[in-house]
Amino acid sequence: MEKAYDIIVAGGGAAGVLAAARLALANPKLKIIVLEKEAHLGGRLKSTTATERIYGYGLNAVSDQLFQFWNDIFKEAANETNLSDLVPDRQKSVGILAGNKLNHSDVDLWFSAKGARLLGGYAASRQWPEIEEILQKHAGSLDDDDEGDDSVSFDEDAPASAPKKDARAGASHAFSHFWNKPRKAPAAVVLDHYSSAFGIPDVWSAAPSAIAQRAAFHAGGLHSGNWLPAFDALQNLEVVKESVTFETNCRIAKAEKKDDQWQITSGSGTFTAPKLIVAQTPWQAAFWLPRGFWPAHLLSLVSKTKPVSVVVLSEQLKRTDVDIPDVIIVPSEKVQIIRNGERDLCFQATIDYEMSLQAPPVVKAVKALKRARKKLQLLFPDAVSDTDHFALQPIAWAQSPIFSEKRNIDKMRKKGTTGSDIAFVGDAYGANFDGDSNLISSIQAALSDAVAE
Repeated sequence: MEKAYDIIVAGGGAAGVLAAARLALANPKLKIIVLEKEAHLGGRLKSTTATERIYGYGLNAVSDQLFQFWNDIFKEAANETNLSDLVPDRQKSVGILAGNKLNHSDVDLWFSAKGARLLGGYAASRQWPEIEEILQKHAGSLDDDDEGDDSVSFDEDAPASAPKKDARAGASHAFSHFWNKPRKAPAAVVLDHYSSAFGIPDVWSAAPSAIAQRAAFHAGGLHSGNWLPAFDALQNLEVVKESVTFETNCRIAKAEKKDDQWQITSGSGTFTAPKLIVAQTPWQAAFWLPRGFWPAHLLSLVSKTKPVSVVVLSEQLKRTDVDIPDVIIVPSEKVQIIRNGERDLCFQATIDYEMSLQAPPVVKAVKALKRARKKLQLLFPDAVSDTDHFALQPIAWAQSPIFSEKRNIDKMRKKGTTGSDIAFVGDAYGANFDGDSNLISSIQAALSDAVAE
């Protein structure tokens, strides 16, 4: 039996749920359904809840920009809910776990000469201004017409944009093109450790713009914690309850188009609507959305770019009164440890997506995660548990950072992510390496298109 709606949203992560809520606010008469393949909404923002067998990825930190975008929905719905009351945590501290010592610093030092000194000593801090100069000059990106774009700067006194020549150079070469020192140079080693935490497996082949934007994102004191209450609050808004249906445990099998109607077949039945919003990453949606329905520039993104994977070990702390920083880098293992809220603890190892399709690199990453956990257990023996819940998240960050793929990504800047009957929303649909920016702009584009109709 077919179930008819005005709009089908494929994906119940932050992008899908926020898009549905925004659409309901814009037009309460719409009949919307959100299809989510997992048992719970949340996507990458899920937190670990061992009693309910929900495990997070340690990717549930969001920027001020996305936090405000989310909170504005409550305000527009004339609801007294404040997101700060639901997700009160904010990343404040960064730690370096080396040997049997854990050194702390403020998150403001995430990407600075002082932070480099903490991780790599005086030699790294002396070389660090050279790293910053490269990223400031070559952080621009190109669109199809080779026009310069805004650059990202970490220095408040630096110019807001780099010269057009520098922007082009940043998009045309990898970071290694501009760094004339060896990989073992102190600042280079520090940058390599930082970049792994930012979702960049190999900094040397990455576009300077990818490093700059990811670093700026993570140095911003991100909001993190348990997002389940925030998702519940969105679902319980009156306008959302009246307009939106959420269908979980609903894996999409295929999509067809008949008589100007989308027909989505899933394990929970068949759904039809004249409008489809794809709120999954392109690499996930490609399994059920036939090639003929993809705009050419997005199909190119699926076939020619390579996402980044993260191997995760999820834990829950046995004690909450331990002084564990919000983010810990374990240099010897190339592992980062993310603490979200009081109990949620995730050990992450970043690897190239193609490598994640092979067993040896994944096994190597799992062993590194176990060693990192053992090192943390030595410092907090009665707090850190010893579980074996591992996960491989193939699409962990917004875009592939490899410089050679950047032109494919930049095509979205001019060609957009919406059409008359289909829209794509999420952190991968945009030309930014800051996924939150892509998520917001793609939702706004989909909203504008739907309201215009």
